[in-house]
Amino acid sequence: MRPQIIFATSPTVFIKNASDAGIQIISGYELFFYQGIYAWEHFSGLPLDHHRLRLDLLAMKTTAPSSIGQEDRKS
Repeated sequence: MRPQIIFATSPTVFIKNASDAGIQIISGYELFFYQGIYAWEHFSGLPLDHHRLRLDLLAMKTTAPSSIGQEDRKS
């Protein structure tokens, strides 16, 4: 079976059916997390401490205001 990637904020019928069938479901966060790690290592040639990065990102998520990373979009 080929992997399926769905970017949705809530479970879709497809995801529910797959889960009910016993297929492992991972969040989009994990996909982006590891995609970034592997890209960093590939293009920089430098190792990255996956565990430390995860802890740092979780700390940022719990301490940052909800608007972090969102530029003022007034035009």
